[in-house]
Amino acid sequence: MLEINALENKVRKEFKRIWRCADSKSWEQFRDNGLLTINWLDPEKDYRRMDLNNLSSGGDSIKPWVNKLKKGDLIFIINKNYYYGFGIAESEYSTNEHTLVLSNNKKRPAIKFKFIHCLKEPIEHNFDISHQRPTTFTPIDQFKFSLSKILSFLNEKFPDVYSKLSESDISNMTIKQNAKPSNTILFGPPGTGKTYSTTEKALRLINDDQESKLDWNNRKVIKDQFIKRQKEGRIGFTTFHQSLSYEDFIEGIKPDVSKKGDGIEYEVQDGIFKQMAKDALKNLIGENEIRERENEILSFDQLYEKYLAYLSGKIDEYEFETIGGSKIKLVNVNLDNKTIYVKFEWSNSSTKEEKGKHEFTVSKSKIKDMFDADIDPNEVKSINQDILPSVKYNGSVFFAVYKSFFEFLIDNKISFKEVEADQDREIKDLLEIWYQFEGSKKKEKITNCDQFVLVIDEINRGNVSSIFGELITLLEPDKRLGMAEELEVILPYSKKSFAVPPNLHIIGTMNTADRSVEALDTALRRRFSFEEMDPNPDLIKKYGKEKVEYVNLVEVLETINGRIERLLDRDHLIGHSYFLGVEKLEDLMDVFQNKIIPLLQEYFYRDYVKIGMVLGEGFVEPNSKNIVPYAKFEYEGDYDDRKIYQIVKFDSKDSQIKFKGAIELLLGE
Repeated sequence: MLEINALENKVRKEFKRIWRCADSKSWEQFRDNGLLTINWLDPEKDYRRMDLNNLSSGGDSIKPWVNKLKKGDLIFIINKNYYYGFGIAESEYSTNEHTLVLSNNKKRPAIKFKFIHCLKEPIEHNFDISHQRPTTFTPIDQFKFSLSKILSFLNEKFPDVYSKLSESDISNMTIKQNAKPSNTILFGPPGTGKTYSTTEKALRLINDDQESKLDWNNRKVIKDQFIKRQKEGRIGFTTFHQSLSYEDFIEGIKPDVSKKGDGIEYEVQDGIFKQMAKDALKNLIGENEIRERENEILSFDQLYEKYLAYLSGKIDEYEFETIGGSKIKLVNVNLDNKTIYVKFEWSNSSTKEEKGKHEFTVSKSKIKDMFDADIDPNEVKSINQDILPSVKYNGSVFFAVYKSFFEFLIDNKISFKEVEADQDREIKDLLEIWYQFEGSKKKEKITNCDQFVLVIDEINRGNVSSIFGELITLLEPDKRLGMAEELEVILPYSKKSFAVPPNLHIIGTMNTADRSVEALDTALRRRFSFEEMDPNPDLIKKYGKEKVEYVNLVEVLETINGRIERLLDRDHLIGHSYFLGVEKLEDLMDVFQNKIIPLLQEYFYRDYVKIGMVLGEGFVEPNSKNIVPYAKFEYEGDYDDRKIYQIVKFDSKDSQIKFKGAIELLLGE
């Protein structure tokens, strides 16, 4: 069994956010309903739309409850005197998704809550806390509560619970998020590990047996599993950029480079999002269901074989008819190359003086082209407009044979719409299967299906409205298949139905220094939850070196960021990752010269005065050399006193000593 410190590290690694909730007045309702709330939340208010800094009371609890609490977070229910239990949040704040009627008959918005340890009656804990009335909902370590104290308490009072936490894989206690799709954007300044974090976050959404057994402390193991899931098609990765379009992401008309021969052929090709949606939908429905459906449907190849067999018994006697009423006779059928040979009954159908002599070849591919184009011969008005785009030439001949093939299907009671033209099923065909399921079966499918994740790096660098197009609406959780307000659209290029399955999750990353979160497309912001990733100096202590030759890297990072925030804002801070690989002073010099200083030059538009205010005179110095005098001209102002600054170069033999001095000046030492 793990020691307290070891178990604390394990729990903190598994749960990035750990909370303490002190609202226990309605404990019985919480326990019996599997819900949790703050007793005085106003059900008439949508706190997400309010300025929570101006609340008259309760803001210190409401702000983290509304803005910070996420699905999968660990929450201990402990007030000033008593311990009640703990569990995992299965939903987030919403005004109407979950509500709880309390003993005072007041209806409150609540979160769904899975209890891991739940007492029928609370017990006293005797923690030495620092406040008579601690805030109702806070991070675990405030008011002298701490995770280590709680774990020690569990070890003493509930050793079986402590043992379960210690000896089992805690990840098995987290929620498999199959019931509700998620759209999340990780946002923060550069270097805060946003892209790095998507690897683990995607695997936790996949959440299969393999993921439950992973060593989450081993980055190589996590990365290998991520790559494996990519190869399986369960995880997709793309990066948005200014040139990316709807045609790249959803679908577009593109040249088919696989075909050889003269000329270029174009076809509608799927983008990464549509392909992943198709794969997720196939998994949602299930291979067995699809296979059963396919067994009921004849493919085009099978139908054409039957048609050729039918014609082969009618050589020299079967007649086709053109749209103008001219007769075409069947000459031969080649069952090997699937070709039909025909000729007109008369060379001139008006005079009927001479029998037709020229033999025409009708290939299987041309009939299939018309079949794939969903052409109904009864609706054809013009050969030039309706037939030639599919067959290119001899439109009257091909139409006559295709009409015969179509009538053959009808005569044999094979519905034209039921025939699958391609073994690789389109989303529209999968949707037909999905809509045949009853409500209870849909819920079962959603619960038991595999999860798929699309990671979009730098999501704010693309034109999101243009890239997603009409599908921006379908991203909403309640607009997905199987949800209360499920929707489908007709795609503009393929003209076929499309919907987004509930088992496709999206994780985006956004660099706030590139474009602030407020400037992002409003429609996108409303459909995504945003998870802020701030610079975390503690990670330097944990995964890197805190000190390099007496230089405290944590202090350097905090000092730089404090000054940047005063001069700019929080969106333009420096991330901790820049310092994680620093092993010696030369590494730190390289980080400053090649990463931090160029970033500050971009932040401040090469305003060297402000860069100097951040880094100090050890990094920015006046440039008094080669000052060119002004041209002879009368002027007013203090232009003669204006100083020019430059970045200090650390490339001489004594550069390390010089750099150390610059760091000391930066820190004010």
